[in-house]
Amino acid sequence: VSQSRYRYNTFVNTYGNRSDVVYVGANDGMLHGFDASSGQETFAFIPNSVMPNLADYGNPKYGHRYLVDGQLTIADAYIGGWKTVLVGTLGAGGRGVFALDVTNPLNVKFLWEKSGADIPALGNVLGKPVIAQVANGDWRVILGNGPNGAGDSSQLIMIGLGDGSVTSVDTGAVGNNGLSSISAADLDGNGFVDTVYAGNYRDWE
Repeated sequence: VSQSRYRYNTFVNTYGNRSDVVYVGANDGMLHGFDASSGQETFAFIPNSVMPNLADYGNPKYGHRYLVDGQLTIADAYIGGWKTVLVGTLGAGGRGVFALDVTNPLNVKFLWEKSGADIPALGNVLGKPVIAQVANGDWRVILGNGPNGAGDSSQLIMIGLGDGSVTSVDTGAVGNNGLSSISAADLDGNGFVDTVYAGNYRDWE
């Protein structure tokens, strides 16, 4: 732990003066990054899950639809070294979650993307993802699976922040169901998340 703290001091000293960037998802199918001072766009990312929908923009009868519409989370985490990681979801736009290394705003790196095909229980994640370190030292993305997942059950989904490995915990609540946004807590004060609270979307239709 002390070594990680020392490395974090080095990380902060290295990147503490990086440019401030505002990241926002949009219904044009992209996650955008904008320089906070000038407003100039610095980055754009199209999740693979929404690419099949982009052709609709050429249809004269196109109507509004949700695409990259979920909430974003950004946190510093130790995954093979300290990094600043952004995690976003498609929200009402689809069944998807993705992670980007935004440590250097001028060199954003793709980490992973998961869709409903990768995680069948994953629905429309409407809550804010949580980035947290758990008891075994791993850093994970923790989220409720949301409505519209396969099986219509409420499940807690945890994704390895560095490698994209997936663990799901089924609450047993089934039938037009899905786990809502979560709140993570460290009840014993040891610095690791040990408890997660969430409601569900029972009879969400």
